[in-house]
Amino acid sequence: MRTLWFRSTEWQSYYAEGQTFRPDAEGYIEIPENLAVQIKDPTLVYIGRERHKTPVTPAEPHPGVASAAVDRDASTAGRNKRSAAPKLPRGGSRERSFWAEARAVAMRWLIDEGCPAPRDGRQVILEHHIDQWLDNHGHEASEPTIRRHVQQWIAERRAELYV
Repeated sequence: MRTLWFRSTEWQSYYAEGQTFRPDAEGYIEIPENLAVQIKDPTLVYIGRERHKTPVTPAEPHPGVASAAVDRDASTAGRNKRSAAPKLPRGGSRERSFWAEARAVAMRWLIDEGCPAPRDGRQVILEHHIDQWLDNHGHEASEPTIRRHVQQWIAERRAELYV
């Protein structure tokens, strides 16, 4: 099941279909994609399909976070020394500057045409639209890269509509 990451600006818990989603010590919440569209709260900020890579270690957890999470972290820290070391961001190329412009083009398309429904074939139309735009502006990207960006933008647009 695909999940989406959000950050609760008010450190609130969210409820959908009998499940409660609580922020961790840093305010992040992982919610299944099919349930995320049901939560309509402006204090829930969409992060993406993956949590931010840079480790954030607050001096003290937010008072709204249950102390049980802190106790659990302290009790497991000694067991697994490997996880105690901060993880470094993985390699990879830096995102090209033209993707910000391509995102704006895609968002305009999504506003005008609406978000594609699963298996309706309209995501492919948006992918081709972005591919044409890249070609017309002298940029190149592989089909999987375009698809990854388009999927992310669709999820962002859905989050904007349904939060």
